[in-house]
Amino acid sequence: MQEEVKAWLRFAEDDLKLAKLAHKERIYHLSCFHAQQCVEKSIKALFYFYDEVPPRTHSIAKLISLLPAEHPFVNKDIFLKFDIYYIPTRYPDTLPGMLPEGLPGREDSEEAIKLAEALFNKISEFIGL
Repeated sequence: MQEEVKAWLRFAEDDLKLAKLAHKERIYHLSCFHAQQCVEKSIKALFYFYDEVPPRTHSIAKLISLLPAEHPFVNKDIFLKFDIYYIPTRYPDTLPGMLPEGLPGREDSEEAIKLAEALFNKISEFIGL
C-alpha cells in the first residue's frame, strides 16, 4: 500500500499549495476548504500506511476516531474545526446567512493553513516520505 500512501500525500500537498494560493488571492473560504482537504488526505494516508482502507467520509472527527493507532500529532480537538470547512465553504446556499458575512476570513485561513501544513509535515515525517 506504499503507493497509495504516496498518492494521498501528493494530493494533500497539492491541496496545501492551493490553500496558500487562495489565501494569497484573498479567497479565504476556498483556502479553508483546501486546507481541510489537505488534512483529510493526510489522515487518509495514515490509514494506507497501516494497510487499512479509510472510510469514505470527509469528516475529520470521524477519520481521527477511526485511526488504527494513536498519534499525538492528530488531535481531534484541534482538527475538529476543519469539519465546518468542507461544505459551507463550497456552496453559497448551504447554510442560511453564510454569504458574505458568515464565510471564513483571513485569520481563519491563516490558522487553517498553519494547522494543515503542520499535520502534513508531521505525517510525512512519520511515514518517512
